[in-house]
Amino acid sequence: MSQHVQQDRVITYDMSYSRDERYREIATNPEQMRMGVAAMIAHYEKTEDEITAGRISIYLRILGELDEGEKYARLAIGAYREEKRPRGVYVNKIRLARILHWKGEYNEATDILSNLKTTLEREHIAVDLLDVIYYVTGEVKVDQGHYKEALSFLKEAKRLGEIKKDQEALAATVAAIARTERLLSNEAKC
Repeated sequence: MSQHVQQDRVITYDMSYSRDERYREIATNPEQMRMGVAAMIAHYEKTEDEITAGRISIYLRILGELDEGEKYARLAIGAYREEKRPRGVYVNKIRLARILHWKGEYNEATDILSNLKTTLEREHIAVDLLDVIYYVTGEVKVDQGHYKEALSFLKEAKRLGEIKKDQEALAATVAAIARTERLLSNEAKC
């Protein structure tokens, strides 16, 4: 649920989602999510709050409004960069890569993720984001049909996720590994 304050009253929107067979998020109630996004955009236009811009990008991706989602992810990255807040830059670069992945811009998504992974590992900063980077890279590789490579990324995401003990992320990763193993098995049968 997302709340928006309007003239001393709180309006709540259903921003929940489930996952489809590809384990992509889908809005439980798209109409409510769109209204929530509209409220968030109105807030962003008044405040230019980079946190809100980043969140808008997530929900627009879930709604399939990928060009707009990309715009807000890039706005968030620019704002965090300007404020010299690297973690916000990293998180929103991952969001941008996910949007580009959904747009089918696999090479650009992979480049962002690869560069980000290299930076985080080299600088030993924000290493708690590495499992997400490996997971998203694995998703991209699956959609490219590179199942063996995808499995290696997803298994590393699982290993790192077990250290973090993020049960929701682990469940998504385990499901992605199982799906990828099925795809690899089906490919081998052909």
